[in-house]
Amino acid sequence: MKKVLKLWFVVMALAGMAWGPSASAAPVYTGVLEVRNAADTLLGYVSRQHVLFGEYGLVANVADAAAVQFTGAPRFSILATDGPTPAYPYIGAVSGFWNVGGDDFGAGIYNYAYMAGTTATAPGAVPAPGANAFTDATGASESIASAFWSIAGLDLSAHWVNGDGSSATTYLIHYTADNVFLLTGDPDAFSEEFGAYTLVSLRFSGRIDDPTAVPEPAAAALFGIGLLALVLARRRRG
Repeated sequence: MKKVLKLWFVVMALAGMAWGPSASAAPVYTGVLEVRNAADTLLGYVSRQHVLFGEYGLVANVADAAAVQFTGAPRFSILATDGPTPAYPYIGAVSGFWNVGGDDFGAGIYNYAYMAGTTATAPGAVPAPGANAFTDATGASESIASAFWSIAGLDLSAHWVNGDGSSATTYLIHYTADNVFLLTGDPDAFSEEFGAYTLVSLRFSGRIDDPTAVPEPAAAALFGIGLLALVLARRRRG
């Protein structure tokens, strides 16, 4: 019996080691996206429904907000789990119809991208033509990106990638005239060309799940071996 108990403790020690956190796992965020202004005042939420031509807009009521899910990887896509168009399930970016000289962002350049429904792209990829809600609604072929988001604490940031692969300084604005969210590299240059905007930021609100809390298969197997050894020992004593 002493040998069996010794084996039990050894197996449990190994199981404890295998039960440890997985280095590659990232937290999973499930909730909604708050929209805040430069003074950190809550303005509303990112809409569940698309507005105008497949873009996302601002809604006042959380009941009308998009339900989202994403992982806290260095660059990630945001899945709209209850979005209006299953074919374009991600809250991504679509290059602006009126962009000039390509789609690059930069100081003095009014280029922009719609925050709209897209398909998935690779993290940090240069925007390229792809299926999206804006093109579906207008017939205008535009470049897209989805995995350009990052998160610090609960605050999200967008990172547009220019044609040379560099990450451009990116601002998120609410274009009041059309109630759509846009990304741009120079809000003032955008405003001179298109009109008033509000500089905004996105903050996650909801549940954060830690996948490392789930036991790994090796730990479960070792735990099962330990239980089996204890059961056999009791049968022999009986």
